[in-house]
Amino acid sequence: MTYKHIQSILLIVGTAIGAGILALPISTASCGFWGALCALFITWIFMSFAAFNMIQARLSFSGDVDLATMTTTLLGKTMNQVVQFTFLILLMALISMYITVGSKWIIELTQTYLGIKLTTLSAQIGFSFLLGAIIYSGLSNLARINQLITGAKIFFLTMLIVSAMPAVQKDYLISFEPQEIPNTLSMLLTTFGFSIILPSLAGYLNHNRQSLYKVLAIGTIIILLAYVSWELVAFGVIGTDGLMQIGTSQDKGTGVINQLSTLVTNDSFHKYSFGIMLTAVVTSFLGVGHSLFSYLKDALPGRINHRKSMLAMAIGFLPPLLILQIYPAGIASILSFAGIFVAFILGIVPNLMVLSKPYQDRMGPNSRLMLCAVLLSLLFFGYIISLEIVSRLF
Repeated sequence: MTYKHIQSILLIVGTAIGAGILALPISTASCGFWGALCALFITWIFMSFAAFNMIQARLSFSGDVDLATMTTTLLGKTMNQVVQFTFLILLMALISMYITVGSKWIIELTQTYLGIKLTTLSAQIGFSFLLGAIIYSGLSNLARINQLITGAKIFFLTMLIVSAMPAVQKDYLISFEPQEIPNTLSMLLTTFGFSIILPSLAGYLNHNRQSLYKVLAIGTIIILLAYVSWELVAFGVIGTDGLMQIGTSQDKGTGVINQLSTLVTNDSFHKYSFGIMLTAVVTSFLGVGHSLFSYLKDALPGRINHRKSMLAMAIGFLPPLLILQIYPAGIASILSFAGIFVAFILGIVPNLMVLSKPYQDRMGPNSRLMLCAVLLSLLFFGYIISLEIVSRLF
């Protein structure tokens, strides 16, 4: 395994595991512990398969292309316009959320350690400019910085889980409510949103098919193990009833941490949780921000140069800042549809691309087994979208 392989794995892990991991047990509490594990495993299987197809579709192209060129060529201009709209809406809303959270940490840290009280706007601009500069500097530099921050995040999460393990009660781990599993799948899709960075990783790993398969497999297994371990701790220490009670509070992630802190006798517990929240928002911003930047460079007309890159940065990061000043409440409204957007962009679209005639003309026809798997995957993501829409209408 090369240095680039490790960096690519950490980019996948860093993009997927955000600060939302702390609130994950709340979202799956109604399923019980074993139901939560089943829901995670089901989501992991289908999202990993869709990510595999994202790689397959990307490898049918040479050169530096992203999802815009892929969807236009394989699915047509009309589908590309639909993908472009949903992609930009989702990623800009995510960037806005990361700026909101990250700027709060900037304000708190500068006031605590430097005695400087920043305004919200200056903190938002500073946070965006700092991470935007890293994204603009290129994927190689971003990968080097990300590996340090994601490594720290994995360390904090590991220490958090290890310190809480002695307080786990086996009786809390027997709950199983399988009928609740479908209701959690939409939210869980958003926790496996790593495949947005795969088109960029294809170029970073020189279009090496085996390397891409390897980093995808290892990265997704690390993500699944992290989620399962955190669910084990949360359910085992707090219990299903306790988690459902926390679910009625406004700040669910902090609620889980606060409750664990009262039950786990470890002075460093809060420090580890703070470390996770701080590193998670940074790595998620870098992964999502780079994916947005790469997509816009691909979508904008003309050859890639500094002028086009600067335009892509402006289009990608100025609107989220403006939204925060004009209509911040709109971000939560958009993100309430995140499960539908992810199911479509990272579930439906990759599967459709490998079914398309242009793809099969380039790469050959799909095997019968592959065809059945793709159709099953399309049914799964279509079911989640339908379930989410019906639940909102009735």
